[in-house]
Amino acid sequence: KAPIAAIFMEGRAFSTIAFWIIWFVNVYVIFGFTLWLPKLIMNHGFSLTTGLSFLLAMSAAAVVGTVIAGVIADRFGTKPTLAAFYLLSFFSVGLVGFTGNYAYLMLLVCLAGAGFNGAQNTMNSYMPPYYPPSMRSTATGVCYGLSRLGAILGPVLIGVLMTANFSYRATLFALAGPSLISTIGIILIQEKYSFSRKLAAEQKTLAQNG
Repeated sequence: KAPIAAIFMEGRAFSTIAFWIIWFVNVYVIFGFTLWLPKLIMNHGFSLTTGLSFLLAMSAAAVVGTVIAGVIADRFGTKPTLAAFYLLSFFSVGLVGFTGNYAYLMLLVCLAGAGFNGAQNTMNSYMPPYYPPSMRSTATGVCYGLSRLGAILGPVLIGVLMTANFSYRATLFALAGPSLISTIGIILIQEKYSFSRKLAAEQKTLAQNG
């Protein structure tokens, strides 16, 4: 069993903080956008029923997005895939405020669901191996715990902004902006300190020498 302090050792401190921020803000976006989506769609003049249909479509897109993200990650690498999907979330959520066309809105909402959900589910497999097995559960548990704060803050903050009559586009930017933080954060992850990468390098060296 490893103490929490161990996840900061051996050069992992910077990436550990980055993981915390990425998980926090992405879950903020997921819950904020998902819980307020019907209302956001109603602001375009659509009915509540239509708003709920958008929610259903986004949920289906999340499944498809997760599968696609996994396939792309296996082929091109997990880190660039995560960066691409966080960036997809940023643009698709932000652009929701710039169109009232049903088809365009549906496309953007589905891309958003695929983006932030695909990224989150891919991150679930990317982050744990960064740490040695002795502290992997600790590192993952802390990330999950902190991300729950994002799940609370997202819906609350968006509700406050909408109640305070902030502009529609400004509210959506408050939802989209954190995905850009996730994009930058994942790019800055220092993979040279990853346990799985070090292990793979050691096994390669042993295979070559053997």
